[in-house]
Amino acid sequence: MPAALEHSAVRWVTAAELDTLALVPNDRAWLPDLCALLRNDP
Repeated sequence: MPAALEHSAVRWVTAAELDTLALVPNDRAWLPDLCALLRNDP
């Protein structure tokens, strides 16, 4: 089971939920790349 080492919690979310998360700008910057990988877009 994953453990939160750098944050207060860990939770699973769907790809559709990624845009709804409260993330800092540096974490939000790579979301488009992650979503493309999840959709299997090259």
